[in-house]
Amino acid sequence: MNVSANGHASAAPVPRVGHIGFLNSLPFLVGLEALPAPRPFELVQGRPTELNRRLLEGSLDVSPISSIEYAAHAAELALLPGLCIASDGPVASVLLATRLPPERLDGRVVALDPSSATSHVLVKLVLWERFGVRPRFETRRDSCLEGVSAEAALVIGDEALRTWLAPNGWRLFDLGEEWKRLSGCRMVYAVWAARRQFAAEQPAQLEQVCQTLATALARGLADRDRLASRAAALSGHPAEVLRQYYRLLRYRLEAPEQAGLAEFYRRAARQGLLPAAPALAFAAA
Repeated sequence: MNVSANGHASAAPVPRVGHIGFLNSLPFLVGLEALPAPRPFELVQGRPTELNRRLLEGSLDVSPISSIEYAAHAAELALLPGLCIASDGPVASVLLATRLPPERLDGRVVALDPSSATSHVLVKLVLWERFGVRPRFETRRDSCLEGVSAEAALVIGDEALRTWLAPNGWRLFDLGEEWKRLSGCRMVYAVWAARRQFAAEQPAQLEQVCQTLATALARGLADRDRLASRAAALSGHPAEVLRQYYRLLRYRLEAPEQAGLAEFYRRAARQGLLPAAPALAFAAA
């Protein structure tokens, strides 16, 4: 409850919640559409880099955020309990495409998809620590593998799903699977976080947001055939491919995912990719 200039109580503003318009976030949107109106928050769709920026600058209250961005700004953010995007091994949408065996990439160029900071760190850890090579990394302008002149490239999202079906001579390595082989842990690609100020000032609203997102996720995942059909209509990928994709993804930030996240941060800090490994701080909701 806010207090206006004349001393009267006024309703708190409606929370602003980010949503990534990628296939891996579709279960939340499908579930939200199935819930009765009105929602207890305003849904704001955007690309990951845009949502990361808006959450940190305060024009969003809650949002999915790449796991490495949470680590870089943990002092300003609190994790929402129980929500993430993760895999226990293969993920199919975060790939290293290479013309050479990974062990021969030392000193060679690896082109990085510009849209995922977490995947940048992941591919570096896998190449440095699992394959023992130190390539040169260059961020390319777009996410399309076509026309890449480098010996290897990071490919994510819809482009990775298309590449998996038609590799065009590239050798493909699933970075979720390679992380599992390297660390023995699950890989967390994104988390949901709230600004700490919002969590402290509006705990009741935050609890509503958490409950609504959790309910939406459960509904979105309840009918995998419907989810895959919706994703196929949006992306053009075969529904069977997408059913398999959603079976790989994990959305609940439970103890194994938390352990994997902590290990990811520990290794990133050890390699100088983070100043320090942050503790996982959860919002009270």
